[in-house]
Amino acid sequence: NMYKANRTFITFPGVFLKKGAPKKWTIVGKNKENDPETKCKELWNDCVGIEKYRNSTISVLLDYIDMDSFKPSKDKITLIKADDVDGDTKIIGKSSWDLSEINFCCPENDLIDFASLEYEIHDSLPRVSCGIPREEFLAEYVRKQKPVILVNCTQDWQAQKTWTFEKFMRDGQGLSTWRTDFIDNHNFFQTFGQKEFITGKQIESIINNNGSVRLFEVLGRRRTWKSSKEGKEDLDSKSRLFEDYTNPRPIPQDMYAISGVPTDYQWMIMSQANTGTPLHLDPEYTMAWNTVLSGKKWWVLMPPELSPTLFSCDSSCSKTKEGDISILSWFTHVLPQLRGKKWYGNTVKEFIQGPGETLYMPANMAHAIMNVEDNMSVTENYFLIDGLEDYIHGVMAGDIVIERDSLCEEIFWKSLYFKQLGRADRKVAR
Repeated sequence: NMYKANRTFITFPGVFLKKGAPKKWTIVGKNKENDPETKCKELWNDCVGIEKYRNSTISVLLDYIDMDSFKPSKDKITLIKADDVDGDTKIIGKSSWDLSEINFCCPENDLIDFASLEYEIHDSLPRVSCGIPREEFLAEYVRKQKPVILVNCTQDWQAQKTWTFEKFMRDGQGLSTWRTDFIDNHNFFQTFGQKEFITGKQIESIINNNGSVRLFEVLGRRRTWKSSKEGKEDLDSKSRLFEDYTNPRPIPQDMYAISGVPTDYQWMIMSQANTGTPLHLDPEYTMAWNTVLSGKKWWVLMPPELSPTLFSCDSSCSKTKEGDISILSWFTHVLPQLRGKKWYGNTVKEFIQGPGETLYMPANMAHAIMNVEDNMSVTENYFLIDGLEDYIHGVMAGDIVIERDSLCEEIFWKSLYFKQLGRADRKVAR
């Protein structure tokens, strides 16, 4: 998480800009009256937070905090008093939350001219080798919830060699159906569909008619598992495609799968240029990995913990058309207004993902994708240790994570707590 909270303080894994000469406080003995948290509460508005060294008895009592100046730190944490920032405090940082000057009335979508836009894109995401040890990846990226791109994970995948538009459009002699968003252009009228199951032959006809398509096919590990348990044959299953790729080596195994509770969080995606996916969040408590096999995608990742609805086009005044599957107007109109703004010290990240690159994206990170070339990709969502705290809070609030009216929730929790978590993580869960 970006932060951890209790009733009195919110803990951030880093430091904020300080002003003046803040007071230092040293813990003496084990008397609670001597701890900095108690002292800060006693000082009321003269103390708004505490900066602590992780392995020291010395703390700094803060009388001023600029929330937009946050910088992550390995050695320090900051406890901010849970208080009303509109009250009489010296906690500031509302500049980026004031969205009143941002124009969310998006113009009509146009065809993308990627060559003219590419120079504006600051590709800020680091690349690391798929040879990075899993333990190092867990410590540096998963636990710290840092997005990153892995390179060269697909060299041995059949999917990298054989997955093409033509292969899937002609599957089953063109009669296999695919979950598709499309716009079909006719001489006198235009039709569109969202998440409709249509045949490969129909999709080829739409493409040949200058239409646009985006396939988002659920591969269905859970669906296949349930059909097998019930002794049924799932004729529409695309689970055979699992044989064509593997889990990217550095990314830890899905804790759902380890517990014996599979999900349907696996997708094969085929996208034409000028299509896209608006700002959204992935399934709760899960991270995502996404591998592009051919073509290119333009990604935008919002800072963690931000709701996508706050930054989307305003439907009441935008000129986008019903059924439109392009979101270029958001990328060219809203995104430039968000660049450079900070939320708890974090800015918008954007990058171009190309063939053979695998994105690791932490949980709870709103994102949007613009397909700048025809492309093919495969993606899965896993439950990893970075989702633990949010999951615990969700269960306590009554969330059903996997499936209502089944034993899956109990099976997952028992496996997670008693078999998968180490001592420190079990303490967090408690």
